[in-house]
Amino acid sequence: MAHLIFGDQTRPLGLGVLSIGSGVEATWRIREPDLLRLHALVMSDVSSGTATISRANVDADIRVNGESLTGEPYRLQPGDTIVMASSHEFRFVSEAPLSVTGTGTGWLRDARRDRIYAIGQDATTIGREAGSTVLVQEPEVHKVHARLEREGDAIRLLPEVGALMLLNGNKVERATRLSDGDAIGIGRTVLWFTVDPPVRRALETAIAMRSNHYTRHVPTGKLGVVERREEREVRQRRTWQRAITGIALLLLLGLGGVLAWRYGLIAPLLQYLD
Repeated sequence: MAHLIFGDQTRPLGLGVLSIGSGVEATWRIREPDLLRLHALVMSDVSSGTATISRANVDADIRVNGESLTGEPYRLQPGDTIVMASSHEFRFVSEAPLSVTGTGTGWLRDARRDRIYAIGQDATTIGREAGSTVLVQEPEVHKVHARLEREGDAIRLLPEVGALMLLNGNKVERATRLSDGDAIGIGRTVLWFTVDPPVRRALETAIAMRSNHYTRHVPTGKLGVVERREEREVRQRRTWQRAITGIALLLLLGLGGVLAWRYGLIAPLLQYLD
């Protein structure tokens, strides 16, 4: 599976679009002042191990191997060097580096966003904090919700104190050894654990989603389908809140008018205004 390397951070490229930028809407958030909120979009093809990169904004400065990126998506080759803004250097590789693959095998697949994560030799963090290995930006998710740690050839799931999560439908409160096919539930997200790269399963899901017109909007949008749906839900909640607030104000005004009439306050008020 192809990976992007930035400093000491490594991101596997699963199905869908990986957005890079300094804003909270970016899938890979890098807090640098010269990066745009949405700076780059990386579209991967897990079947061939290739990926393309394009600008998320016409003002985004992206150079691949020293050449400035124009409007057309650029097909990345293993070993390509990508520089964003002034000096933020990324490297595209076709295989996970040794520090990520480690001695054992383990993968997490985000079933909602169709992202695949390799579990590295170091501890893997799951949460809504920008630096989390597995980023789940949902209000009910803690900044650091859980960790995955290696114990020999096994991988253990360690929930943080007070973090609510499920493993195969059962609540998890202590360190638990994972088995192939386990489903980890965090907020509205399900993370599937496999000991082999879940490429075949992801491809089958992608084919099914394409038949339902699920992924047709992904390449043309700056955010994925899930993110756009969540934004729509937020707008709907705000609309309902405003409507309820307006109705409450009308009721209060009506009640005030009734009380004023009941206690004879309207006639003196009219005389005062005259």
